[in-house]
Amino acid sequence: MNKYELEELIGEGQFSKVFKGIHKRKQTPIACKMELLDQPFALLQHECKILQYLYKEGCHFVPQILWYGLHNNYRCCVMQLYDCDLGLYLQETNLTLKQKNKLFTQMINMIQHIHNHLVVHRDLKPENFMVANNELYLIDFGLALFYTDENQEHNENTYKEHIVGNRIYVSYFILDGNTYSRRDDFLSLGYIYLYILNGNTPWDNPPVLNNPKQYEPTLIRHPLNKWFRIHKQWDEMKKMDYLPKNIFQYLQYAYTLDYAKKPEYELVQNLFV
Repeated sequence: MNKYELEELIGEGQFSKVFKGIHKRKQTPIACKMELLDQPFALLQHECKILQYLYKEGCHFVPQILWYGLHNNYRCCVMQLYDCDLGLYLQETNLTLKQKNKLFTQMINMIQHIHNHLVVHRDLKPENFMVANNELYLIDFGLALFYTDENQEHNENTYKEHIVGNRIYVSYFILDGNTYSRRDDFLSLGYIYLYILNGNTPWDNPPVLNNPKQYEPTLIRHPLNKWFRIHKQWDEMKKMDYLPKNIFQYLQYAYTLDYAKKPEYELVQNLFV
Protein backbone atom coordinates (compact mmCIF):
# COMPACT_ATOMS: atom_id res chain seq x y z
CA MET A 1 0.00 0.00 0.00
CA ASN A 2 3.00 2.33 0.34
CA LYS A 3 2.86 2.96 -3.43
CA TYR A 4 -0.61 4.47 -3.17
CA GLU A 5 -2.24 7.44 -1.48
CA LEU A 6 -5.95 7.37 -0.72
CA GLU A 7 -7.87 10.59 -1.31
CA GLU A 8 -11.61 10.23 -0.77
CA LEU A 9 -14.37 7.73 -0.10
CA ILE A 10 -16.35 7.12 -3.31
CA GLY A 11 -18.46 4.09 -2.38
CA GLU A 12 -19.62 2.07 0.57
CA GLY A 13 -21.44 -1.25 0.80
CA GLN A 14 -22.54 -3.57 3.56
CA PHE A 15 -19.13 -5.22 3.85
CA SER A 16 -16.59 -2.87 2.25
CA LYS A 17 -15.58 0.68 1.35
CA VAL A 18 -14.09 2.00 -1.88
CA PHE A 19 -11.64 4.90 -1.95
CA LYS A 20 -10.34 6.95 -4.83
CA GLY A 21 -6.56 7.27 -4.74
CA ILE A 22 -3.42 7.79 -6.72
CA HIS A 23 -0.21 5.90 -7.51
CA LYS A 24 2.38 8.16 -5.87
CA ARG A 25 5.15 7.75 -8.46
CA LYS A 26 3.11 7.38 -11.65
CA GLN A 27 0.43 9.88 -10.56
CA THR A 28 -2.23 7.61 -12.08
CA PRO A 29 -5.68 7.31 -10.47
CA ILE A 30 -6.66 4.07 -8.73
CA ALA A 31 -9.55 2.64 -6.74
CA CYS A 32 -8.93 0.80 -3.48
CA LYS A 33 -11.55 -1.55 -2.04
CA MET A 34 -11.15 -2.20 1.70
CA GLU A 35 -12.72 -4.76 4.02
CA LEU A 36 -12.18 -5.18 7.78
CA LEU A 37 -10.17 -8.26 8.70
CA ASP A 38 -12.57 -9.25 11.48
CA GLN A 39 -15.73 -9.22 9.38
CA PRO A 40 -17.26 -12.75 9.23
CA PHE A 41 -17.13 -13.21 5.45
CA ALA A 42 -13.87 -12.68 3.56
CA LEU A 43 -15.66 -11.52 0.43
CA LEU A 44 -12.81 -9.36 -0.86
CA GLN A 45 -10.32 -12.22 -0.85
CA HIS A 46 -12.86 -14.38 -2.69
CA GLU A 47 -13.60 -11.56 -5.16
CA CYS A 48 -9.91 -11.10 -5.95
CA LYS A 49 -9.48 -14.79 -6.71
CA ILE A 50 -12.45 -14.70 -9.10
CA LEU A 51 -11.18 -11.51 -10.78
CA GLN A 52 -7.65 -12.87 -11.21
CA TYR A 53 -9.02 -16.08 -12.72
CA LEU A 54 -11.35 -14.28 -15.16
CA TYR A 55 -8.74 -11.71 -16.20
CA LYS A 56 -6.21 -14.48 -16.83
CA GLU A 57 -8.83 -16.23 -18.99
CA GLY A 58 -9.15 -13.15 -21.20
CA CYS A 59 -12.13 -11.38 -19.61
CA HIS A 60 -10.47 -7.96 -19.70
CA PHE A 61 -13.74 -6.15 -19.01
CA VAL A 62 -13.38 -7.06 -15.31
CA PRO A 63 -11.03 -5.05 -13.06
CA GLN A 64 -7.34 -5.86 -13.26
CA ILE A 65 -5.94 -6.21 -9.75
CA LEU A 66 -2.90 -3.97 -9.27
CA TRP A 67 -2.22 -5.03 -5.67
CA TYR A 68 -3.87 -7.13 -2.97
CA GLY A 69 -2.79 -7.46 0.64
CA LEU A 70 -3.31 -6.52 4.29
CA HIS A 71 -2.99 -2.99 5.66
CA ASN A 72 -3.98 -1.62 9.10
CA ASN A 73 -6.61 -4.26 9.96
CA TYR A 74 -8.02 -4.21 6.41
CA ARG A 75 -7.89 -6.43 3.39
CA CYS A 76 -7.15 -4.11 0.47
CA CYS A 77 -7.53 -4.51 -3.26
CA VAL A 78 -6.14 -1.84 -5.60
CA MET A 79 -7.58 -1.73 -9.10
CA GLN A 80 -8.41 0.55 -12.02
CA LEU A 81 -10.55 3.63 -11.35
CA TYR A 82 -13.48 4.05 -13.74
CA ASP A 83 -15.16 7.26 -14.89
CA CYS A 84 -18.70 6.49 -13.69
CA ASP A 85 -21.31 3.78 -13.33
CA LEU A 86 -23.95 2.93 -15.93
CA GLY A 87 -26.67 4.99 -14.24
CA LEU A 88 -24.64 8.20 -14.29
CA TYR A 89 -23.44 7.49 -17.83
CA LEU A 90 -27.04 7.21 -19.04
CA GLN A 91 -27.95 10.46 -17.26
CA GLU A 92 -25.07 12.36 -18.81
CA THR A 93 -25.41 11.02 -22.35
CA ASN A 94 -28.42 11.19 -24.62
CA LEU A 95 -28.24 7.73 -26.17
CA THR A 96 -30.46 6.80 -29.08
CA LEU A 97 -32.43 3.55 -28.96
CA LYS A 98 -29.90 2.04 -31.37
CA GLN A 99 -27.05 3.00 -29.03
CA LYS A 100 -28.89 1.58 -26.02
CA ASN A 101 -29.41 -1.69 -27.88
CA LYS A 102 -25.73 -1.82 -28.79
CA LEU A 103 -24.83 -1.26 -25.14
CA PHE A 104 -27.11 -4.12 -24.12
CA THR A 105 -25.57 -6.53 -26.65
CA GLN A 106 -22.19 -5.71 -25.09
CA MET A 107 -23.59 -6.63 -21.69
CA ILE A 108 -24.95 -9.94 -22.99
CA ASN A 109 -21.55 -10.68 -24.50
CA MET A 110 -19.80 -9.95 -21.20
CA ILE A 111 -22.09 -12.28 -19.27
CA GLN A 112 -21.64 -14.97 -21.89
CA HIS A 113 -17.87 -14.77 -21.41
CA ILE A 114 -17.94 -15.16 -17.63
CA HIS A 115 -20.47 -18.00 -17.97
CA ASN A 116 -18.19 -19.72 -20.47
CA HIS A 117 -15.60 -19.76 -17.67
CA LEU A 118 -18.13 -21.34 -15.28
CA VAL A 119 -18.79 -18.21 -13.17
CA VAL A 120 -22.10 -16.55 -12.32
CA HIS A 121 -22.00 -12.95 -11.07
CA ARG A 122 -25.10 -13.07 -8.81
CA ASP A 123 -25.38 -9.30 -8.27
CA LEU A 124 -26.02 -7.68 -11.63
CA LYS A 125 -27.37 -4.13 -11.39
CA PRO A 126 -26.62 -0.79 -13.11
CA GLU A 127 -24.22 0.25 -10.33
CA ASN A 128 -21.98 -2.73 -11.14
CA PHE A 129 -21.50 -1.79 -14.78
CA MET A 130 -18.83 0.88 -15.10
CA VAL A 131 -17.70 3.10 -17.95
CA ALA A 132 -14.19 4.35 -18.73
CA ASN A 133 -13.26 6.03 -22.01
CA ASN A 134 -16.65 4.91 -23.37
CA GLU A 135 -15.76 1.27 -22.70
CA LEU A 136 -18.01 -0.91 -20.54
CA TYR A 137 -16.72 -2.89 -17.55
CA LEU A 138 -18.27 -5.21 -14.97
CA ILE A 139 -17.27 -4.99 -11.29
CA ASP A 140 -18.16 -6.27 -7.81
CA PHE A 141 -17.66 -10.03 -7.96
CA GLY A 142 -17.89 -10.50 -4.19
CA LEU A 143 -20.97 -12.71 -4.51
CA ALA A 144 -19.82 -14.51 -7.68
CA LEU A 145 -19.53 -18.30 -7.63
CA PHE A 146 -18.67 -21.19 -9.90
CA TYR A 147 -21.90 -22.86 -11.01
CA THR A 148 -20.26 -26.29 -11.45
CA ASP A 149 -18.43 -28.65 -9.11
CA GLU A 150 -14.83 -29.86 -9.46
CA ASN A 151 -15.97 -32.31 -12.17
CA GLN A 152 -17.71 -29.50 -14.08
CA GLU A 153 -21.09 -31.00 -13.27
CA HIS A 154 -23.74 -28.32 -12.81
CA ASN A 155 -24.58 -27.56 -9.18
CA GLU A 156 -27.90 -29.01 -8.06
CA ASN A 157 -30.94 -26.80 -7.67
CA THR A 158 -31.75 -26.87 -3.96
CA TYR A 159 -34.24 -24.66 -2.14
CA LYS A 160 -32.72 -21.50 -0.66
CA GLU A 161 -34.39 -19.55 2.15
CA HIS A 162 -32.43 -16.36 1.42
CA ILE A 163 -32.10 -14.27 -1.71
CA VAL A 164 -28.76 -13.14 -3.14
CA GLY A 165 -28.50 -9.76 -4.85
CA ASN A 166 -30.50 -6.56 -5.18
CA ARG A 167 -34.30 -6.95 -4.86
CA ILE A 168 -35.02 -4.76 -7.88
CA TYR A 169 -32.72 -6.64 -10.25
CA VAL A 170 -32.60 -10.13 -8.76
CA SER A 171 -34.18 -12.86 -10.85
CA TYR A 172 -37.72 -14.06 -10.18
CA PHE A 173 -36.35 -17.59 -9.75
CA ILE A 174 -34.14 -16.50 -6.84
CA LEU A 175 -37.12 -14.83 -5.16
CA ASP A 176 -38.89 -18.17 -5.60
CA GLY A 177 -36.18 -20.05 -3.68
CA ASN A 178 -34.08 -21.53 -6.48
CA THR A 179 -30.31 -21.92 -6.52
CA TYR A 180 -28.51 -19.36 -8.66
CA SER A 181 -27.61 -20.38 -12.21
CA ARG A 182 -26.83 -18.76 -15.58
CA ARG A 183 -30.49 -18.05 -16.26
CA ASP A 184 -30.58 -15.70 -13.25
CA ASP A 185 -27.74 -13.49 -14.49
CA PHE A 186 -29.47 -13.62 -17.87
CA LEU A 187 -32.84 -12.58 -16.46
CA SER A 188 -31.30 -9.83 -14.31
CA LEU A 189 -29.83 -8.39 -17.51
CA GLY A 190 -33.36 -8.20 -18.93
CA TYR A 191 -34.48 -6.19 -15.92
CA ILE A 192 -31.46 -3.88 -16.39
CA TYR A 193 -32.50 -3.29 -19.99
CA LEU A 194 -35.82 -1.93 -18.72
CA TYR A 195 -33.80 0.56 -16.69
CA ILE A 196 -31.62 1.45 -19.71
CA LEU A 197 -34.75 1.95 -21.79
CA ASN A 198 -36.86 3.98 -19.35
CA GLY A 199 -34.57 5.16 -16.56
CA ASN A 200 -36.51 3.01 -14.10
CA THR A 201 -38.03 -0.43 -13.59
CA PRO A 202 -41.65 -1.42 -12.80
CA TRP A 203 -40.53 -2.22 -9.22
CA ASP A 204 -38.77 0.99 -8.23
CA ASN A 205 -41.53 2.02 -5.81
CA PRO A 206 -42.44 -0.99 -3.65
CA PRO A 207 -44.98 -0.54 -0.86
CA VAL A 208 -43.97 0.69 2.59
CA LEU A 209 -44.65 -2.22 4.92
CA ASN A 210 -45.60 -2.04 8.58
CA ASN A 211 -43.11 -3.59 10.98
CA PRO A 212 -41.44 -6.32 8.88
CA LYS A 213 -38.52 -6.41 11.36
CA GLN A 214 -39.32 -9.95 12.44
CA TYR A 215 -37.87 -11.08 9.09
CA GLU A 216 -34.28 -10.79 7.91
CA PRO A 217 -34.20 -8.58 4.78
CA THR A 218 -32.83 -11.42 2.64
CA LEU A 219 -35.35 -14.01 3.81
CA ILE A 220 -37.62 -15.36 1.08
CA ARG A 221 -40.58 -14.99 3.45
CA HIS A 222 -39.93 -11.29 4.04
CA PRO A 223 -43.13 -9.47 2.91
CA LEU A 224 -41.19 -7.19 0.56
CA ASN A 225 -39.47 -10.14 -1.11
CA LYS A 226 -42.90 -11.76 -1.52
CA TRP A 227 -44.15 -8.56 -3.16
CA PHE A 228 -41.25 -8.57 -5.62
CA ARG A 229 -41.78 -12.26 -6.39
CA ILE A 230 -45.47 -11.73 -7.18
CA HIS A 231 -44.78 -8.73 -9.41
CA LYS A 232 -41.92 -10.45 -11.26
CA GLN A 233 -43.74 -13.67 -12.11
CA TRP A 234 -44.33 -14.13 -15.82
CA ASP A 235 -48.12 -13.82 -15.53
CA GLU A 236 -47.51 -10.23 -14.41
CA MET A 237 -44.62 -9.51 -16.75
CA LYS A 238 -46.52 -10.54 -19.87
CA LYS A 239 -49.09 -7.81 -19.16
CA MET A 240 -46.40 -5.29 -20.15
CA ASP A 241 -47.44 -5.42 -23.79
CA TYR A 242 -46.25 -1.81 -24.17
CA LEU A 243 -42.64 -3.01 -24.09
CA PRO A 244 -40.65 -3.10 -27.33
CA LYS A 245 -40.91 -6.47 -29.04
CA ASN A 246 -37.23 -7.32 -28.62
CA ILE A 247 -37.11 -7.04 -24.81
CA PHE A 248 -40.51 -8.72 -24.46
CA GLN A 249 -39.20 -11.70 -26.45
CA TYR A 250 -35.95 -11.67 -24.46
CA LEU A 251 -37.82 -11.82 -21.14
CA GLN A 252 -40.26 -14.42 -22.44
CA TYR A 253 -37.32 -16.63 -23.43
CA ALA A 254 -35.49 -16.05 -20.12
CA TYR A 255 -38.55 -17.12 -18.11
CA THR A 256 -38.76 -20.40 -20.02
CA LEU A 257 -35.12 -21.38 -19.37
CA ASP A 258 -34.61 -24.50 -17.30
CA TYR A 259 -32.36 -24.22 -14.25
CA ALA A 260 -29.20 -25.71 -15.80
CA LYS A 261 -29.90 -24.73 -19.42
CA LYS A 262 -27.26 -22.67 -21.22
CA PRO A 263 -28.88 -19.50 -22.62
CA GLU A 264 -28.73 -18.89 -26.37
CA TYR A 265 -26.70 -15.71 -26.06
CA GLU A 266 -26.08 -15.08 -29.77
CA LEU A 267 -29.72 -15.74 -30.61
CA VAL A 268 -31.03 -13.09 -28.23
CA GLN A 269 -28.30 -10.63 -29.17
CA ASN A 270 -29.77 -10.63 -32.66
CA LEU A 271 -33.01 -9.23 -31.22
CA PHE A 272 -31.16 -5.99 -30.44
CA VAL A 273 -29.17 -5.58 -33.66
